[in-house]
This record gives sequence, structure tokens and C-alpha cells, in this order.
Amino acid sequence: MNLFMAFGITFLLLLISVYKGIFLGYALLAALFIFSLLAVKMGYKLKDIFAMILSGGRNSFIVIQIFILIGAVMSLWMASGTVPAIVYYGLKFLRPDTFIISAFFISCIVSF
Repeated sequence: MNLFMAFGITFLLLLISVYKGIFLGYALLAALFIFSLLAVKMGYKLKDIFAMILSGGRNSFIVIQIFILIGAVMSLWMASGTVPAIVYYGLKFLRPDTFIISAFFISCIVSF
């Protein structure tokens, strides 16, 4: 029951943070604190909790690197005019009767 309550509070914190325009890092730090307290209540030692936090941080670092690379590629595409070209030529190929299959093939070509 406590776990569901912690998830609910975390979800509400994230929603409030998005709605109010507050930096999401604050809500995530509060969530980390909430779940750390829950882990202490469940019987984990602080040393084990910090080890879990560091392990999870190391594992999620690859995701952050991928997001940085995606941002760099999108910036390069926007600066070089690739995205407007994709939109321009993509709209030439789209027809209402074949919209779904055309959108699929255009996405395949762009991702290739």
C-alpha cells in the first residue's frame, strides 16, 4: 500500500511540476527522497540505498547520452534544412486515400 501511495504522490508532483512550469528535476529529487524513505521503512540500510541510487544512475547514463545525440542530430538537421525538405517533399507524396501507408513509407525513408 505504501508503494502505491509513493507512486501516487510522485505522479502528482510530476503533474504539478509540468502544470506550473517548475523544473522537473525538483519533482524527481522529491521522488527520490520519498522512495528512499520508503526503502528505509522497508528495512534497507542507507548504504544499500545509496548503492542502488548510484547503480541506477550509472545504468541510466546511456539513455541521457542517446537523448543528447538525438538533440544534436535534430539540431543539425534543422540548421541544414533537412527537416523542412522532409516536410516539403513528404507533403507532395501524401494523398488522403493512402495517408497511413504513405506516412509509414516516408518515416521509413527518413529513418533509413
